[in-house]
Amino acid sequence: MDEEFVTHKFLDLVFNVFRDSKRRTILWLLDKNELTADTLAEKLDISRPALEKHTKQMMDFGLLERRAETIPNLHYLYFIPDYTRELIRGLFDSADNFRNAIETEYNERIENQEQLFILGNINKSRYTAFKTQYESVLEKIGTGSESDIED
Repeated sequence: MDEEFVTHKFLDLVFNVFRDSKRRTILWLLDKNELTADTLAEKLDISRPALEKHTKQMMDFGLLERRAETIPNLHYLYFIPDYTRELIRGLFDSADNFRNAIETEYNERIENQEQLFILGNINKSRYTAFKTQYESVLEKIGTGSESDIED
């Protein structure tokens, strides 16, 4: 099988898992501690069957594991293996790098447009529209420009 195809298929599975906020929260909670199904369901405010649907999907992909404990009674502890923890940290690092690159690029574009505005090469409405559009993107990704339009 083509390695590129396998990689794309794997990414589809990973993105499918991370698309759902409940599954992301499960992984976030399990990054800190092993937890029982009851504890996870309570923290997520969902039913056990709903939780089991999410955990089964993640276990099928190898992103989550569970082990049985018999004391004081039979229950399962869910946990994320080290390789999943590495995947999550890698995704967060990549997302941070991407966000930082966008922030740097967009702030440079805003500064360039500001210089064109100051030099009189573009009018204020064009500069304002450009800046508003780019700052909207920066706001959505959790960053922000510190430059303001000077009248």
